Amino acid sequence: MTTAASNPFTELDVLVSLITSSVDTIKSEYTQLNTSAALDLSLDSTEKHPLDLKAVPQTLQDALRTLQGSCAQLGNIVLPPAYTIATMSMSHFTAACLNVAVTTKVADHLLPSGAQGLHVKDLSKLTGIVPNKLSRVLRLLATKGCFKEVEPDVWANNRLSVTLLKDEPTSALVGLFTDEAYLSGTSLASTLTDPHYGPSLNLNEASWNRAMNFKGTLWDFYKDVDPARGKRLAEAQVGFSHVLTFESVLHGFPWSTLPDGTTICDLGGGFGHVSMHIAKACPQLRVVLQDQPSTVATAREYWNKSAAEVVEQGRVEFVDIDFIKEAPREGCDYYFIKNVVHDWPDHDVITILCNVKKSMKPTAKVLIHEFVMQHASSDPHSEDAFLNKAPKPLLPSYGEGRVLQYYLDVGMMGVVNAKERTFSEFKAIGKEVGLELEKQVRPKLIASLSSFRTPPLLYHAQVSLRVQSYCF
Repeated sequence: MTTAASNPFTELDVLVSLITSSVDTIKSEYTQLNTSAALDLSLDSTEKHPLDLKAVPQTLQDALRTLQGSCAQLGNIVLPPAYTIATMSMSHFTAACLNVAVTTKVADHLLPSGAQGLHVKDLSKLTGIVPNKLSRVLRLLATKGCFKEVEPDVWANNRLSVTLLKDEPTSALVGLFTDEAYLSGTSLASTLTDPHYGPSLNLNEASWNRAMNFKGTLWDFYKDVDPARGKRLAEAQVGFSHVLTFESVLHGFPWSTLPDGTTICDLGGGFGHVSMHIAKACPQLRVVLQDQPSTVATAREYWNKSAAEVVEQGRVEFVDIDFIKEAPREGCDYYFIKNVVHDWPDHDVITILCNVKKSMKPTAKVLIHEFVMQHASSDPHSEDAFLNKAPKPLLPSYGEGRVLQYYLDVGMMGVVNAKERTFSEFKAIGKEVGLELEKQVRPKLIASLSSFRTPPLLYHAQVSLRVQSYCF
């Protein structure tokens, strides 16, 4: 039943208006951000995008989300539903073709040929894939905007495909998403409907385990079976930071105002990509990077290459840890936990935070940086009501404008029975550990930030837990 019988095009008109106003805002914001060079938004370009490695203002973030959500919703209401659902059901082929491109290093092979491109017959010799099948894979990706068919069967890179170059951290992320995460999706339905596996929250009883017929956890697989994929995970964390504009993390918290000698424990931070940039920007800070031994060993090489001055100044330490079994370095001022708790079910997250708490001095704080999930419906009385809401008629969560975090939520369920969490769920975990809500803030560059503290009657140490949500 239509909600606007007098004008069946009302929603369509509103969405077009949102698209137009969002584009106007984006043009204005891009112009302000890009002050040093000619603005180039062409998809044919292989140069850095104007938003690469920049802190994205909240106004621009909202406009980008609104544009993406409005365009998708506009298509959903005007196209035949069966066509929309059929197209949606085949989207896994995009992931499969991206995996082919990353695995065979198509972008790297095309790089020397530049804009003129390379014929598929020559590209076939470099990838080991027969020409006809290779062109069909690339044509699907080109339809999605990745790679360019310069002329029939002649292929070149474009702005999207250069992110797949082997030295680009995003390519490791694509490898992770189109391999482990993709495989978990193939067994998701059979896992969720299984009387044993369905309700299980065990790390080794996720749909990825059924797809791989592997009895251990994904972390066991990385450690004991395929260390190369384990290394790719750490590289993917760097890529994830680029996808989610780590510059907003750098500028969204007052790191520069912290006193001289402040120590930040980057717990489970992989190579420590974000804490490295924080340390480079704030010379008064020290970092203790803690992760699995193999990851820490590679992180040491990464910092020596990318932040030699921080290493030479003795402002970073590399310390092995199993944070499920061990407490982190005692006496740090901040415990920075980024993209870690979404890897673990609730009971393990509680264990991790309890271990952190054992190491904390009275003035220490915990900073948790994760997505904060929103419901697809709106409740003005819910604890999540303070989160940024999309303009109507979009879903409160911006729909397609924030779809990445919902993909990740199902992905985490698929690979390790973990999840992205709502604000209420973060609050409940805090309460379980002995933390209570202190305040809620929405900084200029961060979608939401929430503080918790330890009830003084329950524990001697005052602990502040900030839950910070990504902007995209």
